Amino acid sequence: MITKTLVMKKSLLIVVSFLIVSKGFSQNDNASNHFGVSGLPIFDVLNLYPENKISGGAINFNYGRFINKNLSFGLNFYAANASNTYSTDAADLHNEEQNIAFQGLNSNLRYNRALTKNISVFGIVSFGFGNYKSVTTNLSTNQQIASGNEPIAILMTGLGLNYFVTKQIAIELNIPYVFMNRFSNKPYVENFHGIAPMIGIQYYWKK
Repeated sequence: MITKTLVMKKSLLIVVSFLIVSKGFSQNDNASNHFGVSGLPIFDVLNLYPENKISGGAINFNYGRFINKNLSFGLNFYAANASNTYSTDAADLHNEEQNIAFQGLNSNLRYNRALTKNISVFGIVSFGFGNYKSVTTNLSTNQQIASGNEPIAILMTGLGLNYFVTKQIAIELNIPYVFMNRFSNKPYVENFHGIAPMIGIQYYWKK
């Protein structure tokens, strides 16, 4: 009985402490600018290609200026690099490695909405152009098999969430759906369509 009472008291203390900390900060509603950086590790998290070795990462920098209390317009620069190592089905079975790198600049429109003093959600849409480069190498001979360097167009649209740890700094989760179109004259070109969740930090300030 005593043990149960102590556990309840400790649990209540933890909950109360959390609520005090949560309400200790508030969003900076008067901010006129925001800047952030977020990242995404690239790997086969669902094990869709168990025979392949996939690794890499992506990073996104964004800047926005508020047009009104909720709406901001800005730019975001993104860059990604990934490698995929696999065995071919050719008669002379060998390993190949494909390295892909792309980067670009988008303009974006972002609508922010506060839910509580600490939490806000946002919807974002961005569009722009960039460059896509791929190099495939035969690992047995270390010779380059194929390469490509192409312009791309990228449209990103999605939702996100900010948790404010201070009045100006928020931990941000951004979940965009990405449409990447490669402008290529090759007969078979795989464009990327998919979700690319990123986590990072957003800083708000008034100028």
